[in-house]
Amino acid sequence: MVLCPKDLGWDHNGPLPFLVCIDHLDVDCLIYKYVDDTVLTEPLCVQHQPSNVELFFHQLQVWANNSDMVVNLNKTKEIVM
Repeated sequence: MVLCPKDLGWDHNGPLPFLVCIDHLDVDCLIYKYVDDTVLTEPLCVQHQPSNVELFFHQLQVWANNSDMVVNLNKTKEIVM
C-alpha cells in the first residue's frame, strides 16, 4: 500500500508531504526526480519510431489525481531532441 499525505492526515502543502508522495510515482518510462521537478524521458532509437510520451503523461496525471496532486500544465513542457 502506498501512503500519501492525504492518507496520513497531513496538510498537502510543504516539501515533506510532496517528497513522501513523489517517491511512489511509477510510470512506464525513465523518470528523473529532483526536488519538485519530475522529468519523464523516452529514448527513441529509430527515426520514425512512434512515441509513447502521451501515454506516460496520462499515467502521470492519473497518479497525481489519485494522490490529490495537480500537474501544473503551465510549467509542463515537451522537448524533442
